[in-house]
Amino acid sequence: MVPKVIRKLYRVPRRLRHVRDYRVIHDDYGVLRSVSHLSPEQRMITASARNYRARSEIALDVASNYPGGDYFEFGAGSLNTFRTFIAAFDLNGLAARFTDTRFYAFDIFGNPDHGRGPPVEDRTYFEHWRNPFDVAAPLASLEPYGALKDRCVIVQGYFQDTLSDDFKAMMRREDRKIGFAFLDCNIASSYKFVFDFLLEVMRPERMFIEIDEYFEEHKPAIHPLYQEFAAKAKQRYNLDSLYMRNAGAYGALFCLMPT
Repeated sequence: MVPKVIRKLYRVPRRLRHVRDYRVIHDDYGVLRSVSHLSPEQRMITASARNYRARSEIALDVASNYPGGDYFEFGAGSLNTFRTFIAAFDLNGLAARFTDTRFYAFDIFGNPDHGRGPPVEDRTYFEHWRNPFDVAAPLASLEPYGALKDRCVIVQGYFQDTLSDDFKAMMRREDRKIGFAFLDCNIASSYKFVFDFLLEVMRPERMFIEIDEYFEEHKPAIHPLYQEFAAKAKQRYNLDSLYMRNAGAYGALFCLMPT
């Protein structure tokens, strides 16, 4: 019997809850049971829900071995993965151990017109994410997390605007470090901008990094961008990039560790 507090971490968005057995693909000693009774839509949703379970597992694994520092999520729309890590952080007793840790969520949060707007060539893509702010960033969903909600920092805007020189200066001034970075940036130019930002603010200490689309065959640029980032992290900070596990269907979790 899985404890209730663990089961809650495996919940998926409300829109998936009409699907029977959405949380578990049942098996008999490792052999998956038939899904012939499910409609094609239900099969697709059930398979997709596996990604949410994988993110929960990763959050628990990382939190159980957390090096301290802040949690940064790039592409945090809906706050689903964001909330998952907060729960895992709290479950492992880290709230009292790392009292200064903050949780940063970066996204346009439904407003493609924010700031200077996107590059002209990406306008159509970002328009697809237009939504009311309370849908894209449901702040009310942070209330159940108690005092940890006060450590959450919602940063609305494009990375080129929010990951600014002023923000980098604040991190250096306050001697902040990043313990875990989750990247769900969707397009190569955004991934590159975030990798460049991390190289400027990271420290020669252990850090976890999850890349949501690392193995996505339709986004072949993500893999070499990370490899370039890892090579620079090795040269600049003497950090080795260690592959830990897959993250759902096409993501990957890495740990950067001092040699």
